[in-house]
Amino acid sequence: YDLKYMTSARTPKGQHVAYQRKNVNAQGDIVGHLEMSNFEFPVKVEKDREINMDVIKYLNDFYMDCHAAGAEVYLAMTSFEQKSYFKSSESIKKLEKAMNERLDMPLLAPPARYRFSKDLFFDTPEHLNGLGRDIRTDYLIQDLEKARASQVKPS
Repeated sequence: YDLKYMTSARTPKGQHVAYQRKNVNAQGDIVGHLEMSNFEFPVKVEKDREINMDVIKYLNDFYMDCHAAGAEVYLAMTSFEQKSYFKSSESIKKLEKAMNERLDMPLLAPPARYRFSKDLFFDTPEHLNGLGRDIRTDYLIQDLEKARASQVKPS
């Protein structure tokens, strides 16, 4: 999705009205779709890609800066539509392995944790609908609580 459309009242040809500027809240979240019906979309297949080491370095530097300031930082994976996840599972596993080997910050949960059924997506295999967002938020809270609990040291 082209960022220029987020700052204008126009939408790209073929895009749904949910993506218009008026449907973005003060935090920058697209919320216009939350009460709308889902759209059909094709299964997405991710191809193997090279890890961008500049991004890894940036994330590692960010993690170290935050850690030095006393903050805890975790990386949460994107949501995956179930069939797209299975069609892309080898690529996703390779990415997970590479991130576990090269990233200083821990993954909050394995990518499979954020695999959801198609009925929880609005119009693409990455864009959750309102119920999907609520479920993912619950998962993130659970995963953060679990991560925090494992960090607690006995007094």
